Amino acid sequence: MKWIKKFEELSPETYRTVGKQLIQKGHSTRGFNMIDHSIKIGYGIVNMWFADDNGLIKRGDKDDESSKRAASYIPRTFSFIKSEITFNEACLKDIDVDDFADSECHSINIEFYFSPTAETFRDMKIESLDEVKLFTITFTLIDPTGDIADRKIQAHINNIKSSYYGIFSDRKSAIYFKKNILSKEIEKYEDKILDLLTLTEIPTTEIVEKIIDLDKNIKINNLFRSEIPYTISPISMSIGSSKSKLYNYFFPKNDLTK
Repeated sequence: MKWIKKFEELSPETYRTVGKQLIQKGHSTRGFNMIDHSIKIGYGIVNMWFADDNGLIKRGDKDDESSKRAASYIPRTFSFIKSEITFNEACLKDIDVDDFADSECHSINIEFYFSPTAETFRDMKIESLDEVKLFTITFTLIDPTGDIADRKIQAHINNIKSSYYGIFSDRKSAIYFKKNILSKEIEKYEDKILDLLTLTEIPTTEIVEKIIDLDKNIKINNLFRSEIPYTISPISMSIGSSKSKLYNYFFPKNDLTK
């Protein structure tokens, strides 16, 4: 890795871009080394369950023999890449304050994108090394037009509009996410949330403060699943029938602070 040390001033994103270009040109060893290095100097590695519309994604070098399935469905390693905020800005422009609580405008979504490590990419059937949205945390305003004392924020985890989805597979990864990623990403969007909410007559500062403070109250146990129950794993049922049960197991509709 001596050749990497010459470029330590570069960003993780630059290493990752160069790594993918090297892989595309047939220099996979050097390319994967670049990608792994981008992870080391970036957000590090977390362990996650990884699924798509067919259920848990198994290792690419395994066939469908039931005797091999159990070993192939295991947590995989990913690295956080970025987040994006989604907010229905258009519906806020002409909305009356009295209609705000009944509209879709009272939910703020922060989508979290991860990228497979080189090991995960080589080991599984993944189309590319590009980032994948694995889950979204939705902050919902409860009674936004009521008294300030009655205004509350709930947080839920989901990933409705994505072919892939996932959740942390161990407590250590969930704690790392909450301490090193979640709070920073929420604070990053403080101005954006303020800008969007000022399109209404709703007092905005205390709402944003509640969202920022909410991450402190999110329970770690709601962010990870240490195992996949046999009754909802693809090993015990057909792939298609396991999808909804698996998704609901990853993303129950309970408030993350409860």
